[in-house]
This record gives sequence, structure tokens and C-alpha cells, in this order.
Amino acid sequence: MAKLSAEQLEQFERDGFLVIENLLSEADIQAMWAEYTAALDAAAQDLFGRGRISQLYADLPFDQRYVAIMDEDPTVFEYLNISMPFIDERYKAGQWAHVHTGAQVFNMITNPNVLDVIESVIGPEIYSNPIQHIRLKLPKKDLSQWNKSHSYFGRTLWHQDQAAVTKDAVEIDMITLWVAMTDAAVENSCLVAMAGSHKKGFEKHCPGKTTNFDNCIPGRLLGDADGKKRPVVLPVKAGSAVLMTMTTEHAATPNKTDKLRWSFDLRFNKIGQPTGRAVFPGFVARSKANPDIAVRKHADYVALWDAARAKLSAEIEETVLYDNSRFERYRNDPACSISRETYKGAKKAPEWA
Repeated sequence: MAKLSAEQLEQFERDGFLVIENLLSEADIQAMWAEYTAALDAAAQDLFGRGRISQLYADLPFDQRYVAIMDEDPTVFEYLNISMPFIDERYKAGQWAHVHTGAQVFNMITNPNVLDVIESVIGPEIYSNPIQHIRLKLPKKDLSQWNKSHSYFGRTLWHQDQAAVTKDAVEIDMITLWVAMTDAAVENSCLVAMAGSHKKGFEKHCPGKTTNFDNCIPGRLLGDADGKKRPVVLPVKAGSAVLMTMTTEHAATPNKTDKLRWSFDLRFNKIGQPTGRAVFPGFVARSKANPDIAVRKHADYVALWDAARAKLSAEIEETVLYDNSRFERYRNDPACSISRETYKGAKKAPEWA
């Protein structure tokens, strides 16, 4: 059992985040690496067969192979992500055909240790929220002009996860569990969270300059309800995790090493609440009141995503996946008129400050 102690819960309530060491086993991590090595190979084979990349790069280790393929075709990420992308524009039939639904991903989402942690916070009626992603942070030196501003690949600007949900879900009990597959340190894009920031509620987010992935909180607005800025760097080892509320202000440093930094964003909410991504499939991960409704088979998890993709591809009318308009009213706000460089704070401050 991995239920949180009274001391851990107190810390989580105070800070809005909590590091959980060794949540996954070494065997869990190795199994995930094996699954993703095969997934990357399958993606390379498909992209090469369709003339999207010039070669398979089969002789390269995973890190280098992914970087090489990304350089030719960034859509390789879609083959590895555990959700379909959400975009501001309306969905177009046949777009976003890929989502990774491997057995090890399902095993991680439904891992008893993971669900015990979530139950400690929101109770035993747990729904797996479909706003879940893989983060394969490229070395900064390998980032293109396009992907350096994308939080899947480059640095992650200050934000709250509540900004990722649709308007119907802004008050749900959503919890983020950020799970590391590689060691994460300041040098290779670990998380940084602002202690106590969750207690002031949802903060103003400035609309992104390029995509909705770079909506961010202006530096002058960061901090707790009293305006105190207490950034805490959160390095973790592979298999460890960071638990956060949906209003915890957090960011991720750039990856200045020559290796990938790999993590998952898992999100959960109480059964019966909207998920903030109605067109994507969540599922009951645990229920004490009605255990039989929990999804226990990997095949059933795969079928949920297959059905969602088929439905979206068959839609005659275009389907809205995400509405970014609630941030547009801040585009000319004085707090949003400063440059991205100013968000970092004083010139002598650390890059994550």
C-alpha cells in the first residue's frame, strides 16, 4: 500500500505539491522502456514507409533515434503520446490518427501504488482523466525553432493544470501525478513548483504566442495569496513522482544535457465529474462503491481509444477539442505585455525563477 501518511497529506495541503519516492519499481521502468523501444521502432517503420523520414535510424539508441526522427518529422511524437493532441482549431476528420495505448501504460495508470496515492487525496471513487501526456524533453541543443516553445519537448512555462481543462471542468477535483521514467534534475528539466500558490485559486494566464501549449502566468503574478514567491526545485529519481493540485503553479527547466528527460503526466478526478476533455475517453480506475465498474483489462482500455478515434474520424461536423478563448481577453492586459524573458525575473535569478 502506498497511501500517504498524515505528515505527507499535511505537506501536500500546505505546499500544493509532494514528492513521492520510488512509486514505481525498477521492473516497471524497464518494462516501459521495452514497450517504448518497440513503439518507436513501429513509428519509424510507418513514417519511413510513407516517405516521411529518409531512413530508419535503427542502429541508434533510443535517445538518439528519437532526436533524429524528430528532426525530420515531429509527428513521431503522436505515435508515442498517451492521448491525442488538443488544438484550438476544430478537429478535422482523419487528423491525429495515433495514440499509444500500450499495456505498460495501462499498468502504470492502474498501478495499485498510483491509485493508493490518489485515493489518499480524493477518495476511492477514482476516474482516470484523459488529459494525460508523455513528456520527452529533447536536449536543448537539439530543439528546432518550432519545438523549443512546445512544452512536450522544450521548457515548460509557469502555469496551472486547471488551464488545460475546458470551461465545464474548472472546479473538478483533478489531481496531477507527474511520474519520472528517467532521473530529473535541474540540468535536464525537473519540475519547479511555487509553494502555497494553489490556495489562491486560478491565476491569470497570458495567451500563448504560438500555441495553447505556451499559455503562461506572468512572473509578476506568481506566488501565494500574499504574493510571496517560494519556488521549490523538485529533482526526482526514475520511478518517483510529484503530486500536484490543479491550481499549483509549476514549470520545468530546460534540458541542458545530451539525453532525453522522460516523464508522464497522469491525471485523475472523482467519478462523475467532467474531465475537461469530453471527446477523449477516461475510465473508472477504482471504485469502492461499485468495484465491478472499474476497467481492469488492457484490451478494454485500448477499445476506448479506438472507439474515440473512430468516432472523431467519422464526424461529419467538426468537433471542438479545446477552447482557448478564455485566455484571449488577457492578450492586451498590462501583465501580459512583458516579454517572455522578463517572466524569468531578475537578470541574476536562476532560469526557472
